[in-house]
Amino acid sequence: MRVNWSSARAQEQAQTAHVCRGYLTMLRNECKRPRNPELAVLVEQVVPDRDAVFANRNEFMLHHNDPELATSFRNAFAERM
Repeated sequence: MRVNWSSARAQEQAQTAHVCRGYLTMLRNECKRPRNPELAVLVEQVVPDRDAVFANRNEFMLHHNDPELATSFRNAFAERM
């Protein structure tokens, strides 16, 4: 499935969507502080967690392109819950 992020519907839904906690944690793991002040506050509220959440964007890409790595991340996350 592909999402057309530029469609009017996707843009409208994005305005009210919750921010993914995993995304916030990944930003915190990377020591990235968004320029958007509202998003920056949310990033500051999460604790870095490089074991359960991607430590960086490379791990994120590997996760989505390598089925074995995706399974290992899912298993590690399930054990922590």
